[in-house]
Formats: sequence, structure tokens, C-alpha cells
Amino acid sequence: MDTKLYKQIIKDISDKIISGELRPGSRLPSENELMDIYNASKSTIEKSMMILAHEGYIMTIPRKGNYITRPALDHFSLHYREDELLSNMFAGLNDFDFSIAPVGSELQSLVIKKTFDVDKKNICYAIKQYFFENTNDFRLNKNQLLTKSDLDILLLFNKPLELQKQITLVADFCPEKVAEKIDIAPHSAVFFIEILFTHRKTLTEAARFKTYFNPHYLHLNFST
Repeated sequence: MDTKLYKQIIKDISDKIISGELRPGSRLPSENELMDIYNASKSTIEKSMMILAHEGYIMTIPRKGNYITRPALDHFSLHYREDELLSNMFAGLNDFDFSIAPVGSELQSLVIKKTFDVDKKNICYAIKQYFFENTNDFRLNKNQLLTKSDLDILLLFNKPLELQKQITLVADFCPEKVAEKIDIAPHSAVFFIEILFTHRKTLTEAARFKTYFNPHYLHLNFST
């Protein structure tokens, strides 16, 4: 399966939904038709559809197809793609580290830490923590992890439809260790984006991501 192609398919379809080109209630082409449109394998299309359904863009009805969902009108929705945001900021990976440690008697935790910079100034620090069972034989090394996206790593241990995602924006004082990573004074005001993945049935954590941004490079303005 082409890992880059499924991301392109997800972006293309989600962009069309957000722009209104694909309207709520309309039916997507069949998976066979999508295979022809994107010149993709069946497994690539199936994975793209599962992720789009998981992120709330489409609803899959057995034996009928995939339909564009109608957005809820009583709450705000946040669609956040970290890799796309950093790309638009021309940020590059400056530092990468990972570790594996036991969590209790049944789980292990994979923690990946990344620092991104622009013109040799650190602007972003990300901490990605994944939880998996001790029976899972984790064999990836640093070079292999560098080639995989956050989603690719998450799907090593989970199936998309088994998970639910919650995105939270948090404003707080910056921890001292994080401040060093994004070149700001300790305890400065900063915001970070936290993404929590939990298992739908058990509500146990599958992964937790925290991404801190240097406020000189990225800040939010809200208005009503």
C-alpha cells in the first residue's frame, strides 16, 4: 500500500467536503470507482475511507456506500493537521528522540519527541506517546520511525474505527523543559494542542500527543 497516496486521497476528499464541493448527504463514488480515479489499490482506498469515517467526514452504510456527513450545528469542529501546518510554516525537523518504557504490568509506552525549526530557530516541540500491549513485539528503529507519520505509528497498534479522537487547545504557562526546546523564557504564556486517542469500547488511552508552539511564530485570535 502506498502510504503517501492514502494521505493525498484523504486530503483531496476532505478539502472538497470543507469547501462545499461535496455536500452533506451526497454519496461518494464506489470504492472500485475511487480505485480508478486515484489509481490506487483496494487496500489504500479502504484505509482512506476508514480514516475519513473516523474523522467524521463520511459515514459508511453497509452494502450502500460512503456518504458525506452533515456537520453538527451546535458545536465547533477543529480539523488540525500538524504536518501540513508545519509545512506551510517552512519548518524542518531539528531534533528527534524516542524511548520505550513499561506502563504497569500489561502495557508499554513509546514516546517520541520532535523539535522543529525555521531558519535555525526552534518554533515547535512535540511529544507523542503511544500505548501498546506487552505482547506487541515492537521492532522499529529510529530511522524507520523517521519515515512514518504519527498516524502510521498509531495504526501499528490500532484499527482506525476502534478509536475516537479529541482535540483540545490549551493556554498555559510554559514548563521550563519545554521552554528550552522552543527558545522562550520559562513560564511564558504559551498554547499547545493536545490530541487524545481512546478506544471506543473501553475508553482507555491509545495515544496522547502534545505540541507546543513558540508564540512568536504561531498564535490564535478569537473573535465573536
